[in-house]
Amino acid sequence: MEKTTAFQLDLMLPSRKSEDYLYTDVAVLAAGIDAVASTVCADADSEVDFVLPSAETDRPALFVASQAKKAAYYSLDGQSADIKYITIEDGADNQLTAQTIIVEVKANAQRNVVIKFAAQKGLSAVDIYIKMAAESAANVVLWQDRATKARIFTHTIVDMQKSAKLNISTINIRAAHVRNNLRINYLGENAESQISGLYIAADDNRIDNSTIVRHAVGHCTCEQLYKGVLNDHATTAFSGLIVVDPDAQKTLANQVNRSMLLSKDARAYAKPQLEIYADDVRCNHGSTTGQIDKDQLFYMQARGISEEEARQMLVAAFVCEIAERLPIEELEEKLVDSIKNSL
Repeated sequence: MEKTTAFQLDLMLPSRKSEDYLYTDVAVLAAGIDAVASTVCADADSEVDFVLPSAETDRPALFVASQAKKAAYYSLDGQSADIKYITIEDGADNQLTAQTIIVEVKANAQRNVVIKFAAQKGLSAVDIYIKMAAESAANVVLWQDRATKARIFTHTIVDMQKSAKLNISTINIRAAHVRNNLRINYLGENAESQISGLYIAADDNRIDNSTIVRHAVGHCTCEQLYKGVLNDHATTAFSGLIVVDPDAQKTLANQVNRSMLLSKDARAYAKPQLEIYADDVRCNHGSTTGQIDKDQLFYMQARGISEEEARQMLVAAFVCEIAERLPIEELEEKLVDSIKNSL
């Protein structure tokens, strides 16, 4: 592990003056950090030099500073229902631990990948680059579950070639502070993606998600659904941008974010956006924020269900839609259990 001390963290992290970080309190995210270390996952296939993807334009300085570091490389080929687990381990309390992960899904491969965050100390900054070859298919899950002291900053880039199929989910349950950036680039026609996000926040938790999906070529589809539940003084933010370039005719894209507030002190911010430069496309976006439906609550109580139990059932039903979108049955069952235990 290579370590640097007394560095200027404020120069490496984004500023809230940036529109994309308006609702992300970077000062809290990096509070108490006075050292940085880079490491490589122990279970990697190999260590390689990281080359910045040419399509990436908004990578935070924190990750640019780690560009010359070694990356953990995973090569996935063939067709298998087995899950490839990649675990992000702890650093020290006052330390930013930077890791870079490259996952290459070979042509015609069909694979499952779970990136699991076990970190409870310091700040974990994880740079993830997924390269999907033509005709490949991958189910990818970024999983953080009730690590209540966790502070996590992820920046994920996915480059999709012709006819690639991606199902990617970001799960954050009861973390102290999380910022997830997801950038998907359609580089080949007839590629498809399903993007899901689940965030459950309570106490003073802060969970922010930012997605940018760029359609550079035509005949591609993208479905996005993010859902979250907030209690106490929790705060969440969702910023989603779909960009359709002039040559990306016949694009189909849909983006939805829904938040449920269980407390009058909880706050959910949302900014869905479209930039369309082609004329033969179908694109939609929307966001809703609300509370438990009182009519539904009354209906259940009228049938002998206690108010507390009825509330739990309605909240679980609201977020379990994300669990149903997980294509890995083993993870779907784990997520349903985790949702019930966290509410």
